[in-house]
Amino acid sequence: MATFSRELLRSLAQPAFQESLFTAARNLGMGPGLMELRRQQEAKRLAEEQRQQGITGGLLDLQQAIARGEDASEATGSLVNLGADAQQIAEFINLGEEQRSANLEQERIEIFQEQVAKTAEKAGLTEQAATARSTNDMDELSAISKDVRAFQIQQLPLDNPQVIKARLQMAGFTPAQITAMGKISAKEADALLK
Repeated sequence: MATFSRELLRSLAQPAFQESLFTAARNLGMGPGLMELRRQQEAKRLAEEQRQQGITGGLLDLQQAIARGEDASEATGSLVNLGADAQQIAEFINLGEEQRSANLEQERIEIFQEQVAKTAEKAGLTEQAATARSTNDMDELSAISKDVRAFQIQQLPLDNPQVIKARLQMAGFTPAQITAMGKISAKEADALLK
């Protein structure tokens, strides 16, 4: 027959010890269930993490497609299927449109920049051409363009009627005023301009 020490028997009589034995037994019985529950929770967490990564990647793809001017309906549909928030989708669409506008503006500046530079080079104004190629400021490019045009006009023979009209227009005369003047000589135009 098994004999128990007096200490063990005294411990069994205490409610706290009985409770800890009961908790330990219960936990041993629940072990496999808890492990399965933890495995399911981890699987759900990983699936949600992958879904969020898919949404994030999809939102960036959507933004870039819109910025490039491409059709974004497929990307939007994929995001809706992933359960992306409609407000998030709208925000990234707006970001893409802003980026597209900025890209178009930059392209417009680059085209104008090159036109001004080529015109300046043809006129022999290499410093203005270099400045035009190095600036992205539309106001500065416009000023360079006006200066190049003024230089080109100055190089034309002043007795040419079209040159006279161009000089008068640059001075601020309206086309109606120029027409009303009729045919005037270069000396008369110079007198008006002074």
